[in-house]
Amino acid sequence: NEQVETTAYDAFITELGEAAAAQGGYISSSRYTGGGEAEKNTNRRAYFVIRIPAENLSAFCNKVGTLGSVTSFSESAEDITLAYVDVDSRIAVLVAEEEALLTMLREASDTATVLAVRAQLSGVQGELASLRARKRVYDDQVAYSTVNLNLQEVVRVSVTAKESNFFTEAGDAFVGSLFGLGSGLRAFGIFLIGALPFLLFFALIGGVVVLIVRAKRKKTK
Repeated sequence: NEQVETTAYDAFITELGEAAAAQGGYISSSRYTGGGEAEKNTNRRAYFVIRIPAENLSAFCNKVGTLGSVTSFSESAEDITLAYVDVDSRIAVLVAEEEALLTMLREASDTATVLAVRAQLSGVQGELASLRARKRVYDDQVAYSTVNLNLQEVVRVSVTAKESNFFTEAGDAFVGSLFGLGSGLRAFGIFLIGALPFLLFFALIGGVVVLIVRAKRKKTK
């Protein structure tokens, strides 16, 4: 599982697909959020499930680290040895039973025996098909690793714990202050532009009131 930040969201997604293909893998599924008209001020996010050949997993993860800022990484493995051996042995037993039933079917001389053997053979072959499908899933799990990658678009990437020290933390705090100041000024500018028609209207009213007051003062004099 990986959490990744990037300031180049669209480029990252393109390069992620290329990196997976370069290692013989592919993006199994993806989900995107944010970026709509109603969320135009919301940073975009994406979630990917990526299948990579097990022997190429490290190379792929290293490549992802060069495409964006990895803020979190975890790895786990599932031992399916016992389940795999169990399926394999059950397949071997059913294959032997299938061969015996086929021999009985060829040697059957009456209709009742043929029907009974066929019914039993159908059940064995159905179970065989199910076990072989499960074995293919296990083979795929062994051959390919699954990478769950959460991507977040940011204006500036976070400083990871590995990179953190006094100077990076101080610099990050300073840049954060500047960023906050810039965001505040931007918000104030947007508010000012949005309120401009109302400000002009009230300024016009105030001007009219001043003219009326001056006119009355002249009459009084």
